[in-house]
Amino acid sequence: MPVIQPGQEQRAVEPVGELLQAGTTPTFTVADLSRVWVLAQISPSEQPSVGLGDRADVDTGVGGRTVSGAVANISAEVNPDTRAVIARVVVDNPGGLLKKQMYVRVRIQARRESAGVLVPVSAILRDDENLPFVYVARRAGDYARRPVTLGSRVGDQYNIPEGLRAGDRVVVDGGLFVQFMESQ
Repeated sequence: MPVIQPGQEQRAVEPVGELLQAGTTPTFTVADLSRVWVLAQISPSEQPSVGLGDRADVDTGVGGRTVSGAVANISAEVNPDTRAVIARVVVDNPGGLLKKQMYVRVRIQARRESAGVLVPVSAILRDDENLPFVYVARRAGDYARRPVTLGSRVGDQYNIPEGLRAGDRVVVDGGLFVQFMESQ
C-alpha cells in the first residue's frame, strides 16, 4: 500500500479502455462520407418523368455550392401523407460538405421525353374537387372550362399531356375572374 505524505493529493485511478461484449450497443460507427445518398421527394405530377440514371444537381445551401450525382433508386412505396415517392440520388461529397439530416434542394434533369403542351402555372385552376382545369378561348368570344392532366413542372410551366392541343388559346392571367363570372 502506498504511503501518502502530508500535502500530497490522492487521485483515483480510472481503468483505461472499456470492455465491449457482443450484443451491446455500438459505441461508434466508421463511415466513409466521401460519397453519400441524398433522398429527394418526387411529387405525383413529376413521377412519370423521373428515371434511373437521371442527372441531379444538389444545392447544398452552403455558400451557393452545388454537387452533382445521378438517380440510383426510385422507391416502390408512396408516402400516404404527401403522395410523394423517394428517389435516392448518389453524389460525391467533397470535403464532407453534406451532413446527415441536412436539408437540401434537388433538381433532377429527366432524360425521358414527354409529349404535351406547356402552359404557365398561372393558367392552372382547381375545381371544387381539387381537379386541375384551364379556360380555353372559343371563337364566339367566350371561354370553355377544360379539365387537364398535369404532367411534370418545368420551371414556371406545367407539361399538359392530356386535355389541350397545340394551338389552343389558354387564359393565363385573369382565370380566377372568369371562374368567378361563371359561378354568377
